[in-house]
Amino acid sequence: MTSPLKVKKGALPVVIYTATHRIEGLYHSFDSGVRLLDDLNARETAFIPLTDARITKLEGDAGLIVAGFVAVNLHSITLFFPNPKAVPTRKQESLSERRFMESTTVPGLVIGPP
Repeated sequence: MTSPLKVKKGALPVVIYTATHRIEGLYHSFDSGVRLLDDLNARETAFIPLTDARITKLEGDAGLIVAGFVAVNLHSITLFFPNPKAVPTRKQESLSERRFMESTTVPGLVIGPP
């Protein structure tokens, strides 16, 4: 049984650039029918949540940090776009049903719940 208070969200693979980092992860939008920019502008907080995140530095030692969850400050974002390299591993009907996807930037890495 699902709770009537639970908000249904869709997961969208995205790439975010800040002045110092590149972040790949799953952005959870409140409504899969809303444009990404409208969803970002409608947020009432200064941070956006990402899950299954991979963070690399833009300069210097480009070590990879993998995190199940990160909160990114909206004011630090310089570029934000859907990840064109993340390919769903199975065909889905809607954005909210996308759970598992394979990253082409890290071969063999499947993003999603265990």
